[in-house]
Amino acid sequence: MRKTLMAVLLLAVGLVALAGPKVLIVDRTTDFSSSLKVGVLARILRTSALGVEITGTTDFPDGPLPQGPFDLVLLVPNGRPWVWVLTPALPEDLPPGLSALITMVDQAVGQVFGGAREARDPGEDLYPLLLACYLKHIGVLGEVGG
Repeated sequence: MRKTLMAVLLLAVGLVALAGPKVLIVDRTTDFSSSLKVGVLARILRTSALGVEITGTTDFPDGPLPQGPFDLVLLVPNGRPWVWVLTPALPEDLPPGLSALITMVDQAVGQVFGGAREARDPGEDLYPLLLACYLKHIGVLGEVGG
């Protein structure tokens, strides 16, 4: 009985991890130090309790990716003081789990980059709003709630 319960529990944990949000990180940085920090950011998100599934690329997508659609896209531009957080809807229209992830991203960006960069989402900046609309149009960002 105990082994069966443990097997069911492990299966449930595995299913929850599979159901976590899918995040695409687009690393456009060109220096080694910044790229390492992007890697640390990815690791923080991947090892979080939210069960985030991370896909990374250095090229801005021009069409759907096989791993997508994504719930969130993080664009780390070269030489800019921010990380753009691209979402399928305005932050106030997102489900609670995705809102929690955005809060985590905001805190993690501040920690990883030591305050040299800040996270900006479509509710705060026009550029991430336009990029998010484009990525949603081409199928990189999914629909809200699935």
